[in-house]
Amino acid sequence: MCHYPHFSLYLNGEVHGFFAGARGLRQGSVSPYLFVLVMEVLHMNLQQFIEQDGDFAYHWKCKDLGLFQLSFADDLLLLFKAEVRFISLFRRGLDVFASLSGLHTNPQKSQLIISKAAHGIRTSLLDTLGFLEGHLPMQYLGLPLISSRLTISDCQPLFQRIDSRIHGWEGTNLSFAGRVQLIKSVLLALGVYWAMAFLLPEGVIKEINKRLPLFFRRGLLRADILRTSIWVDWITHYRLRDKSVWTVSTTTGAWGWRKMLTLRNTLLPHIQFKVGSGDSISLCHDPWHRLGPLILAFPRGPQLTQTTPHALLNVVIENGSWRWPLITDIACLEITRLLPPIHHGNDSITWTTQGGAFNTKAAYDLFRPSRPKVDFLGLTWSGSEELRGQRHVGEAIKRPPSIVASNVIEEVKQRILSTSLRFSISTQGLYRLWHIPWPVKGNDD
Repeated sequence: MCHYPHFSLYLNGEVHGFFAGARGLRQGSVSPYLFVLVMEVLHMNLQQFIEQDGDFAYHWKCKDLGLFQLSFADDLLLLFKAEVRFISLFRRGLDVFASLSGLHTNPQKSQLIISKAAHGIRTSLLDTLGFLEGHLPMQYLGLPLISSRLTISDCQPLFQRIDSRIHGWEGTNLSFAGRVQLIKSVLLALGVYWAMAFLLPEGVIKEINKRLPLFFRRGLLRADILRTSIWVDWITHYRLRDKSVWTVSTTTGAWGWRKMLTLRNTLLPHIQFKVGSGDSISLCHDPWHRLGPLILAFPRGPQLTQTTPHALLNVVIENGSWRWPLITDIACLEITRLLPPIHHGNDSITWTTQGGAFNTKAAYDLFRPSRPKVDFLGLTWSGSEELRGQRHVGEAIKRPPSIVASNVIEEVKQRILSTSLRFSISTQGLYRLWHIPWPVKGNDD
């Protein structure tokens, strides 16, 4: 059988207890009392060092209260003036406390927050104490400790947590239902947790609401996230290696990969390379030139232009201008006659639509054939019946095409006659198109 342990405490030389340890010594009901007792030992130890020093400088607005230590839950704050000798004093006090209790400070979880006035001795303070450097506003339980009104800049950790969760789910195959569940149970819960402590500004709520629909529709597929996708990393490492997606062979790889590569010629007219520094564009393999990838138009181009097959475009750019080596081949001279302009800044790739950003609608319109609208598109039907094109498909397949066509025509005529239409030129055209006699004038709507 398993029993919970019991504990007894010695106070002023007398035994008190037993206390039942419901979930262990640290998590049970005795835990708050033990923490207070242990922190009292630390307080008395540090107080002794302060009294021995005789010239201890308290933190701002703490001297009258003799305040140098704050404890909450299992966290500890030590407050003092930023000087090396006071740091050394507290360091000695912590070492003595560690020898008595066995509780040592964790340098990876402890921080030293230094005011701006003491930044000149910042390195000495950090080296003496051995802690990491912290910054205000400090975080506690995931929330900023601030005394002023909450601003959007204070909520940057909240936005970063939401973005990190979304980025972590980017490599997973989530259905729409799965994304809805994650939004409700995880992403919204992060904002609710902050709202329990602060009145969130309207701008913060808008920033959160911007992220949720993006994750629901496409999971925040932006360029910086796309580059960190597991799928993209795998394709780059195993499929492309040191090659370009624009010139890699379509004869190897899985069927789906080869199918995607066949779309390159369709997409190429709708993608525009803007040359900047040339640090991220391949000279021979990327379609930055009007002729397309130069390695396809001029297989001997790298040799004739005195470059290498995997050179970047920056080898022929100097101080924002084109600087090509001497080209003696007549065919390759065409390269230098059709050079695009050089823009200031970094290289960029844009989608040739309004705004320059890729979206699903633009891609859908690209692959969908465009046809003119029919004349009767704007007709308003006042009846409850609608024209339907599906009538017993299984039976229609067995009939001759002429009979099927005749039945469809009769069905359409019956539907039109049984529906009340407003009088208009388009309505008259519809009746004439199907050879339907116009109804009596008195029955017009």
